[in-house]
Amino acid sequence: MIMKICIAYRGLSWLENHTNHHGTCTFSMLDVLDNHMSKIVEPLRARGHDVVFAISTNESPILSSVVAKLGECVYVSSKGEDQMDRAHMILENMPSDVTHVLLMRCDIRFKCYITEIPIQWDTMNFPWVNFDRHFPRNGDVLFAFPRDLFPHVSQSFKTLHEYFKQRKEIPHGHGFYKRFFKSRKYTCMVSDDYNSNTDVTQNPIFELARSFGATVPLHPRIQKGIAILKSGKS
Repeated sequence: MIMKICIAYRGLSWLENHTNHHGTCTFSMLDVLDNHMSKIVEPLRARGHDVVFAISTNESPILSSVVAKLGECVYVSSKGEDQMDRAHMILENMPSDVTHVLLMRCDIRFKCYITEIPIQWDTMNFPWVNFDRHFPRNGDVLFAFPRDLFPHVSQSFKTLHEYFKQRKEIPHGHGFYKRFFKSRKYTCMVSDDYNSNTDVTQNPIFELARSFGATVPLHPRIQKGIAILKSGKS
């Protein structure tokens, strides 16, 4: 099946010398896009798929440079109120000939080719889902899904936007699985051993730019397993 895939970016606010809980991060967003071209775009096009782009972000001084570097952008906007609203706006303005969407944060650095990621293009793909019985969570930096899910996913993002706006909380998509896909078909790209998004640098698929070269602790579950092995207990 030949697909027309839109790589949809939500957010371009990450600039060089960005400061976060890891300290000061120095990287070039345009270099990150080079990674996307080699790991995602070129492998898809080599298989005959059409690839276009969409961007919904805040006002950013690098926006015009990003658009120029990407090429065919079917949607560019800086009007969204937050990342949930921006994801909703992207899907509401998706051209009718786009068959699939790869919706992601702009600062992901892929470690492997997209052809090596176990994406099932006929359903919703989460990075991971943690099946904690009290509060199951999912990774929210990367989603892949087909056109028949566009209305449901778009409305879900709108619902989250309104929810967080009313509560005056920082919006996120970690409850997407629990609220909108628990009774629907979905799949995961990696196991939930990597469920701290991409600050777990052992994640075999991707990491965030903020983690480049950083010394990040192993996931607590992995630390526990190592401790058990060292103790000799079963």
